[in-house]
Amino acid sequence: MRIHLATAVVTASLVLGCGSSDPIMERDNGNGKGGAGSASGGSGGAGGAGGAAGDWFGPGGQGGATPIGGTDGGLDLDAGCGTSSVEAEQIVIENEIIIEEMITEVQPVAMYVMLDQSMSMQNKGLWDPAKLALKAFIDDASSAGVDLALDYFPPLFGEVGECTGAGYSDPAVPIGRLPDHATSIHSSLDALPTASGFGTPIEGALRGATQFCQTFQAANPMEKCIAVLVTDGVPELGCSEDYAVITQIATDAQAAGVMTFAVGLAGADFALLDMIAMAGGAEDCSDAADRFACDVSGGAAQLVDALNSIRDVVTTTTTRTEIMTVIEETPLECEWAIPEEGDRQFDKMLVNVELSSPGGGEVAFGNVPSEGDCAARGWYYDDLDAPTRIIACEATCDLIQSTPQAKVDILLGCETVPIE
Repeated sequence: MRIHLATAVVTASLVLGCGSSDPIMERDNGNGKGGAGSASGGSGGAGGAGGAAGDWFGPGGQGGATPIGGTDGGLDLDAGCGTSSVEAEQIVIENEIIIEEMITEVQPVAMYVMLDQSMSMQNKGLWDPAKLALKAFIDDASSAGVDLALDYFPPLFGEVGECTGAGYSDPAVPIGRLPDHATSIHSSLDALPTASGFGTPIEGALRGATQFCQTFQAANPMEKCIAVLVTDGVPELGCSEDYAVITQIATDAQAAGVMTFAVGLAGADFALLDMIAMAGGAEDCSDAADRFACDVSGGAAQLVDALNSIRDVVTTTTTRTEIMTVIEETPLECEWAIPEEGDRQFDKMLVNVELSSPGGGEVAFGNVPSEGDCAARGWYYDDLDAPTRIIACEATCDLIQSTPQAKVDILLGCETVPIE
């Protein structure tokens, strides 16, 4: 990951000399002339020494540039200087920085919902509301990341359902992760327009749900699985009706690491469901003092709330701090790269720097040998012998940054004007 800090304070441009009076070209011919005698706006000093021997082609020119001695105004340059310009390259440095980031992770959890589809669910008008509540739960954004399997009890005609749990440990809708798995669950619920099962074999349903979760956790040791029994009835017809036998199923599952929740709709045997929930290690799901199981006898909205509450109780959220090293790019607003001049060799003695703004005119900056020689409105090279950067002195940089809409021109082609 990169952090880019882009703060534009000034506009920098590079101005190249050109034309027949270009001092660079006259140096090429060995006939270079000295720069102008003084900077405009103040008293000029004596002319500088003659130009150095031509770095490109010819011998040195005659005369030199007048030093800046605290003067204002722009550079008084020959007509051949500053007639074309290109954008200068601002220096950008890269630093490694260490940052701390808080990362929140939700540990996956599996839920096996065992839904009562007995005829009493249909006769009491509970079937459609129960299906809608389950759909609302799986479509809730907070359920994203939950692995969910769904089965029904008692079995319909021709289906397998046994008190040993064998018929219920294989869900009608295999386990899958929400929200992608929601479509499969919707399809299964929609394929059952009515509830027509006969009897309420809670023993077989509970055994099957808890057996499934134990098998799942053995194969997925990092993910816990919980069994959720949703019913409106009492145990009857075929399987055990003994509370102790049924409660022991939840007790054994809890010992194996599987939690069991019990959810009761209108008409449910809450005495038994309370015992199942307590034995299964579930948290108290009811505000009533005499109730422990989830009591949703008030309607579908309560069933949605109960399922959401169960999900929130069993979902584990962890927060950790991660320390990372990133690269921070920082532009140096008062440093500029040595501009490229095509095939021509850069001449450090033919460079000037000038500041301008829409309402403030032009201010010439003068060259100093090094940072230690800095003066007001001065600039220097990072390396006098082999320069790669043009750097404004601190006071000069302050002036640039305090000037509205500042524009810095790097002028090439005329003798460098020094500060004395």
